[in-house]
Amino acid sequence: MNTERRNSGLRRKIKIRVALLSGVIAILIAWCLLPLLFGPSVVPYPWTAAARLAALMADGELFRHMLLTLVRTLAGFGLALIVGSVVGFLSGRYLLLEHALFVPVSVVQGAPPLLWIVPLVLVLGGTGLAPVGVVFFVVLPLVVIGVQEGIRALDPAALEMMKVYAPRLRSLVREIYFPGLAAHFRALILAGLLLGLKSSIIGEWFGAEAGVGRLINAYFYNFDMPSFYAVAVFYLAVTAVLAWLAGKFGKRAFERRTSRIAPAAVPSGGEFVRRRVRSARIELEDVSFAFGKNLVCDRVSFTLGEGRTTVLTGESGVGKTTLARLALGLLKPKAGRVRSPGDARVVFQEDVFLNHRDSFGNIVLAVRAGTRGERTARALAALNAVGLGEHVNRFPDELSGGMKKRLAFARLLAADPDFIVLDEPFNKLHKKARRELWDLFFRLFSGKGIPSLVITHFPEELSRRKGARFFIMQGGKIFPCGSAGQRKDHVSGKTSDRSIG
Repeated sequence: MNTERRNSGLRRKIKIRVALLSGVIAILIAWCLLPLLFGPSVVPYPWTAAARLAALMADGELFRHMLLTLVRTLAGFGLALIVGSVVGFLSGRYLLLEHALFVPVSVVQGAPPLLWIVPLVLVLGGTGLAPVGVVFFVVLPLVVIGVQEGIRALDPAALEMMKVYAPRLRSLVREIYFPGLAAHFRALILAGLLLGLKSSIIGEWFGAEAGVGRLINAYFYNFDMPSFYAVAVFYLAVTAVLAWLAGKFGKRAFERRTSRIAPAAVPSGGEFVRRRVRSARIELEDVSFAFGKNLVCDRVSFTLGEGRTTVLTGESGVGKTTLARLALGLLKPKAGRVRSPGDARVVFQEDVFLNHRDSFGNIVLAVRAGTRGERTARALAALNAVGLGEHVNRFPDELSGGMKKRLAFARLLAADPDFIVLDEPFNKLHKKARRELWDLFFRLFSGKGIPSLVITHFPEELSRRKGARFFIMQGGKIFPCGSAGQRKDHVSGKTSDRSIG
């Protein structure tokens, strides 16, 4: 299989190189035909331009001019990348700021480089700074818009996961914003550099005493077409090399990497030990919440916790997930109060992992306390406890549905929560897989006295679990029910003072 994969990759590389070579040959053929149409004094033959290029390169001045152009381009591009990233990030996060900047960014984006050259040349003269300014103003809107789009494309579920498991700003930047913007920055680096080079040439044509743009200008006005085309070919060759290097850098800088942990390093055997054992509870007092005019929770008061498993069921859309998010602190109630003195963690409906991190990387992120070695040991022990010790280097998208849920359990173990919320975690799995995962959950968590809130459409699957209590959500309120989800008719609808923990 590996040999077949290598051969397939080799054939693909050969096809790509043949396609590139055919493009170069097509350009050379077209170039050879142009002198026949317009005359060699207007368009010299390729070999004439090549001979002149060799002479210019031997002189050494061409390299000095090219270096000046590259320095100006990189200076303007770097400044635009920094300023544009900050502006794009803030405007992507705050909608009002995005609207406020829409017209200015559109004006700057639509303005031709010539509009920037004239005032910059008048202010800066022929110092060579005018091309830097041109590159900055041309590239800036590209960066702003690219970063805005990247911010809007971030996964809200991943942001919520980080708020629960690793809420530090440094972690959010390193694990969400930087990887989430990686594809956009790869495109920005390549497109921005190429656009910056072209803008720098235009800026040098009008506002510099040296540089490739100024050199081309001089050859054009002297009608030295062999030198004109020789410099143009050299510039295009350097641009192609720079684009190739930018692509390689972008791919290398933003690629996902496996952790330097070998499966052999995962400890085997032994019981996973909690770092702390304490009684935890979550209290909701007269909590109300609404989406617009749609009332989801109506003055709900209850207590969850103290070593018990609370099973909550109800029809889709009644507000069970909203209730869970209120308990976790991910939503703020419109009225009432939520008190959670301990650390609550969650297993989401969807599999929310960081796809740029492997299994170990996802788990160690949830361990907040201890030295680096202690955090590593705890993450590895958690993976082993859920049966994923041999998969520490596999990425989440390489795992099956059941294995992803085990990975979520490992993250819970590593985080050592005081309270757990499971929001319909196994709905997409078949019955046998759900039963096995419930066995694992009760062995690892509920069996250790960790209280939990389980939201499920299959309450009957937990009917035989010791200590589980069952409730149903209807009309924004919560009522006791049987293990099959039927509400007990003798219970009054006045639930505001009822504890269900």
